Amino acid sequence: GIQWEGSVFGCPLHNLIPEWNDMIYAGNPSHALSRLLKTNNFPEFTGRVCPAPCEQACICGMYGDSVTIRDNELSIIEDAYAQKAVKRRRPPQWSGKKVTVVGSGPAGLAAADQLNHRGHSVTVVEREECCGGLLTYGIPNMKLPKDVVRRRVELMTDEGVSFVTGLDASDPAVAQRLLADYDAVILCCGAERPRPLGVDTEGVSSGICYGTEYLKAAVERQHFGLDPAVPTAEGRDVIIIGTGDTASDCVATALRQGCRSVTQLVRRPREDYLKNGVLPLDYAHEEAIAAFGQDPRRFDVQVQSLTAENECLTGLTTTDGDTIPCGLLIFLINPLQAVYFAIFILALQQFDGNILGPKILGNSTGISGFWVIVAILVGGGLWGVAGMFLGVPICACIYAGVRAFSNYRLKKKGLPVGSASYTTHQPVWPEEAEAEKTADKP
Repeated sequence: GIQWEGSVFGCPLHNLIPEWNDMIYAGNPSHALSRLLKTNNFPEFTGRVCPAPCEQACICGMYGDSVTIRDNELSIIEDAYAQKAVKRRRPPQWSGKKVTVVGSGPAGLAAADQLNHRGHSVTVVEREECCGGLLTYGIPNMKLPKDVVRRRVELMTDEGVSFVTGLDASDPAVAQRLLADYDAVILCCGAERPRPLGVDTEGVSSGICYGTEYLKAAVERQHFGLDPAVPTAEGRDVIIIGTGDTASDCVATALRQGCRSVTQLVRRPREDYLKNGVLPLDYAHEEAIAAFGQDPRRFDVQVQSLTAENECLTGLTTTDGDTIPCGLLIFLINPLQAVYFAIFILALQQFDGNILGPKILGNSTGISGFWVIVAILVGGGLWGVAGMFLGVPICACIYAGVRAFSNYRLKKKGLPVGSASYTTHQPVWPEEAEAEKTADKP
């Protein structure tokens, strides 16, 4: 939460880090808790799984070790729970409005918490049998214990939020019922459709899965006693393709399941990950070194082909020409629709601030350099070098479509085409919309 030249660096939540650090130093835990909860709905989650960009931005790190901000955050909230200082916060009065939130992951829980504190009656609908979404099914227990998630859900229930599990809102009958019974519906469903593997899997019916599928199956097997279709890593040679927190979680989970070996293939060269000439080690890499005596990562390599016997995966050939035994191949690929949706949302906000909220990049009369960069990066990530060139014309098509839709919206409002000077306020409730329609009438 440090401001520099009008921008806040270090924490995307804009946490008041210097304030509650100072309160810890001053021995004032109650004030530290109040400043922490002012900007963060769930510090017991972020204090465990946040990648802590604040510590990377800490200026103490310029001359030594950074302040352990994430540990401080976790200690504040856990000490508060231990001292029973975290109490339910029900609104002083209710608005009479009913809102349903589809999805109980981090976004759904945060939306429900905010709306509940503003006096609306909130119901969270979850497709799975347990609440938490990614927090429950996508993050291993060694990083985020499930009783921590359950504790927060129980607190929100005590504050007035209702949870309905085992209900699939994508069912047309359920969707129509939600739209009819509630004043507003918020979709916090996540993005579960991954990109294509990019590898020929013909003749292989067993031994391949995505990272989120593997982690979910591990949670279901360990905590809920289920027998999912995704196999366990026990006794298998495991190969993980991709990087990031999820890849590290897959490495650590495979180790705990008793894998025979684990290898992580990384597309980019090793030099891209060096920091001051040193290759950083995540917790999972340290565990793999302790278990097998070597770093599981291989850099600047990709999968060329797969080998199978009786439709069961037995190995793969890399672009380096070597063959690696493999009984379980785990892909870490970003969800495709999440990329497209992010571009679409940014485009709408860029060209027509009244559609989804305040504009974030100002007025534009053409494809700015920002969008050219976005097009190149996204195209390159999806289709490699060829995609870097395809991204710009694709961006131009998106721009033309969004611009036409923006002009259509302006014409409907009776405003000149290309104008962005109108209000960005959007009525939330029907009576507010009616009040705005009649406000200027004599």
